[in-house]
Amino acid sequence: MKTSARLLLAALALNLSTTTAVFPEGLRTEARAEGPSPAQGNALAALEGFNAALKAGDAERAQSWLTTDLLVFESGNAERSKAEYAEHHLAQDMAFLKGATVELLRRQVHENGDLNWIVSEFRIRTTVKDRDIDLRSIETAILKRTPAGWRIAHLHWSSAPFKP
Repeated sequence: MKTSARLLLAALALNLSTTTAVFPEGLRTEARAEGPSPAQGNALAALEGFNAALKAGDAERAQSWLTTDLLVFESGNAERSKAEYAEHHLAQDMAFLKGATVELLRRQVHENGDLNWIVSEFRIRTTVKDRDIDLRSIETAILKRTPAGWRIAHLHWSSAPFKP
């Protein structure tokens, strides 16, 4: 079994008792949970670094957060390496996000040893070819601890029109 598939299966088998919910201010209705563990915080910082690099249009920095055996699922397609993602959709993703307003709605961080699984829900608003776009976007990211720090091994993005 390929490493990416093993990572995905391992992440799906995570014990949900290791979950920390992280919400933007104003969205929490329950008592504030304790913050993320150091590993969760470092994995989250890596994912946020990747997303910030995409929005800034910095392909080199974005790729620095990815494992070479990256697996990306997006819009019914699969890219099976960092090189394949860089060759096919990285530039499109950066162009789409460049002028977008991205609002984090919800996030959960799950931890299991050298893997973290982060599920985020965003509202993304932008204009493409004079057409206003308002989307609810779901991002699932699996990060693994590497000698260089936390890196993204799998991304799955899906979007639909935003409905309040």
